[in-house]
Amino acid sequence: MGEKVLTLVSGDDWEGLYYDGKLIEEEHTIQRKTLVDQMKHYTTFNVEFKTINSVGMEWLQDEGSLPVYLDHINNDYFEQ
Repeated sequence: MGEKVLTLVSGDDWEGLYYDGKLIEEEHTIQRKTLVDQMKHYTTFNVEFKTINSVGMEWLQDEGSLPVYLDHINNDYFEQ
C-alpha cells in the first residue's frame, strides 16, 4: 500500500471521501467532523481536495453517483 491519502471530491451538491482511492463516505456534504474522524482513523494528515468541473458534472449526472474507485473518474473531469 502506498501513502495514506484521503481525497475529498466535490461536485455540485454532492461530496465523496476516498481513502487511497476507494470511496468510504458519500453525502451531500462531508462534515468537518467526519473528515477529522477519518483522518484520525486512518492516521493521516494527507488530504487532497478535488472539484469536478462542468464536463465532469454532466458525466456524474449520467452515472448517478460517485464511483467506488477514484481512478474511475477521468482526470479531465476535475478543475485544474
